[in-house]
Amino acid sequence: MDVRKIGAFISERRKNRDYTQAELAMLLSVSHQAVSKWERGESLPDIGMLPGLAKLLETTVDELLNGEMAGNDEGHADIPGSAVSSGESAAPPVPLSAESSDSSSGLNGNSAVRQQLTWDHVISLAPFLSQEILESMMDQIEGDPSVSALSALAPFAGRPALERLAGKMDGPIPIRDITGIAPFLGKDLLERLLMHAVGDSIGWDDLSALAPFVERHTLSQLILQVSGGAPDPWTIVGLAPFLEPTALLQVIERIEPGSLSPAVLPGLAPFLPQEQLNKLVLQF
Repeated sequence: MDVRKIGAFISERRKNRDYTQAELAMLLSVSHQAVSKWERGESLPDIGMLPGLAKLLETTVDELLNGEMAGNDEGHADIPGSAVSSGESAAPPVPLSAESSDSSSGLNGNSAVRQQLTWDHVISLAPFLSQEILESMMDQIEGDPSVSALSALAPFAGRPALERLAGKMDGPIPIRDITGIAPFLGKDLLERLLMHAVGDSIGWDDLSALAPFVERHTLSQLILQVSGGAPDPWTIVGLAPFLEPTALLQVIERIEPGSLSPAVLPGLAPFLPQEQLNKLVLQF
C-alpha cells in the first residue's frame, strides 16, 4: 500500500469536490493538520473514518486504499441519480458528527464499517494502525479470517485478540498453517488447534518450527505422525532440547547406522541416557 499515493488521491478528490483542507477537516471532526498529513503521505486516516471520508470525496473505501479510481469516471459523473451526474446543485454536506449513528447508512455506525471493510483492508493497514484500533476493527468485521490472514496480522495484534479469532475457527487446520501463528498463541490454544489437525501430513521442518512453542508430550506425539524418511542429524540436534528422552531415541533410531558423525554427538549428549550415548560413541 502506497501511503503517498493515497495522500495524493485524497488531495485530488478533495479539490475536485471544492473543499478546502479546513472544510474537510471540519466535516470529519479532525484538525486541518491531520488532513494535511494525510495528503502529504505522512499518516493515514483512522480506519473507522474511511467510510465517511470516502462518502465525502464521492469515492469508495477500496479506491481510497488503492489511491486511484476503479475506472475513468472523473468525479463519478456516471453515477445515476447523483447530484453530480444530473447537474443539480449538491446539497451542502452534513458534518459526520451530526449524522445518525444508528442509521443503516450512518457514517459513524459499525454497520457501514462492516459493509465496506474486509480482512484484506485490515491486513494492508495493520502496519500503520495502533494496536487498539487494529483490534477494534478485527472484532467488528463480519466473518472469521483465514489462517493466512491471522498470520499476517499476528505481528501487529495482541495475543488475546488473536486467540479470540483463532478459537472460533471451525474444522481442521493444516499444521503447516498453524506453524505460522504458533509464536503468537498460548500453549493451550495451540495444542487444541494441533489436536484438530490430527491426520494432517507433518514434516520435520514443521516439527522444528513448532518445537519451542508446544509441550514436550505434544511434540513427542506429533513425531509419530511425521511422514517421509529419517531427519537430517542436525535437525535432531535442534529438536533434542524439546523432546522427551524416549521420543528422542525413536527419532535417532530412524537414522541409518553410520549416518551420524562425531560432530553431532556433543549436541545430543546432554539429552541422551548414558547407555544410548555409549552405543553411539562406540560406532566410531
